[in-house]
Amino acid sequence: MKFIGIDVGGTNTDAVKIEDGIISYFKIPNEWGSIIEALRNMGDAETSRTVVSSSLPLNLLHEGKGGDTKTLIMAGPGLNFSSFGTDIKGCVNHRGDIVEDIVVGEVIKELSNKKDNIAIVGKFSNRNPLLEEKILGIALDYYDATKIAVGSDIQGLSFPRRIGTTILNAKVKKSVENLTTAIENYSSSFYYFKGDGGIIPHNLAMKKPLDLVNSSPATAALGAYYLTKEKNGLVIDIGGTTTDFVELVGGRPKLMNNIVLFGYKTLVRSIDTWAIPIGGDSYIDFRSKSIGPERRGNAVAFNGEYITLTDLLNCMGEKIGDYNRSISVMKTISKNYRSLAESLVDKAVSLICKESCKLGNPSTVICTGYLGKYLAPMIGERLGSNYIVPKFAEVANAIGAAVSRVSLMLYQRIDTERGRVVWNGTVEKIKDDARSLSPEEIIDIAKDKVRSLAMRYGAAEEDVKDVDLLYFNAYDVIRGWYRSGQISDCVVQITPGISSEVVS
Repeated sequence: MKFIGIDVGGTNTDAVKIEDGIISYFKIPNEWGSIIEALRNMGDAETSRTVVSSSLPLNLLHEGKGGDTKTLIMAGPGLNFSSFGTDIKGCVNHRGDIVEDIVVGEVIKELSNKKDNIAIVGKFSNRNPLLEEKILGIALDYYDATKIAVGSDIQGLSFPRRIGTTILNAKVKKSVENLTTAIENYSSSFYYFKGDGGIIPHNLAMKKPLDLVNSSPATAALGAYYLTKEKNGLVIDIGGTTTDFVELVGGRPKLMNNIVLFGYKTLVRSIDTWAIPIGGDSYIDFRSKSIGPERRGNAVAFNGEYITLTDLLNCMGEKIGDYNRSISVMKTISKNYRSLAESLVDKAVSLICKESCKLGNPSTVICTGYLGKYLAPMIGERLGSNYIVPKFAEVANAIGAAVSRVSLMLYQRIDTERGRVVWNGTVEKIKDDARSLSPEEIIDIAKDKVRSLAMRYGAAEEDVKDVDLLYFNAYDVIRGWYRSGQISDCVVQITPGISSEVVS
């Protein structure tokens, strides 16, 4: 079986194929259609497992191109969330019962005042999505489905965070849908890489496109571990546009729950990563002697118009692209072009090292990405750290995507008094013999369910053995001084990591 990983970065699209442990790859400049070209060059996608990592959602939000979002909120009586959007009638209680229906006329009036996209969010909608589904049915007469996000697709607890997550989903959904449609023209079945280091089927990603945020640095971390087997250290991924930092702990990227994005508190689980706008294509302002944050195109060595960090390295003796062209243009800027290049590269290294020490001075750094192998010795020397540049470091992101495993998350709520269980927003009845459960039994039900779902979506049995318990809470329902039932909430996830199917 072939394993294909594609990472759409800020500058290049990297494509990797791993077959019988043998790695082959290529890079192509980013432009519309580059990902299709990558897939075609990788061979028959239908006989492979294809994983796509994309910084598209994050870049869209960074550039402020998500558009204006209309937000309809059903918070329930006495609650005011107007700071997020418009409060409307409709309420589901904490048990998942509908206690107030929507007012169709009110919904139509709000929908008539259109914006670029729309978020529909009801409190406790993850325990009963019926009211959101009613509004969705009406909204489809006003908005394309790719511009509508609903809160019941977001699992976990915290209504304000569900609102924030749904709003951001609405902003990025169309762009991810466009990318998906383009890929589907070539491959009918593929996976997206999430920001927490795991993969999900592309159709599930459409419901929660914000999960793809931070997927690119996550792939770099997973690829770095796959290539080096180094369990602890700091991964420094130096690409064409940015340098990303991710800490490896025990062979896994360090994770954060409920990250904050662009001022919104969310329910997104992601790697703990940060970045600076310095990369191989960073524009050099010689008047201010500054590097980045602007990118004005390719390096001179790759037929660009402006000197970049890549060109400076060529002036120091490296041979990247048309290095003679880099030197020729630098000579027109300064007779002492080499010393000028050295001082500016030293400045870039200093900035990277400063960021590297945010978590303390790392004992080991793993340098990947476009310029990783060129800057690693300087970074290691300045930090006084052991440095590693793995083979295929320049496409570690795409390798990380290719070797990853399916990692589904499941939110489970069991209400034994009502005889109902909710799995990721889908309500089902529970068996009579499941009305009295111990905490261990509740957790086991959730783990068994997420394993079966993951295997249904193509996960290997070996890959679903490890399941992380992310949240658990249970309490009794008392009526007439007697225990009449139990309510529990449980969140589990298949542990992200490297698939057992990939040959090292």
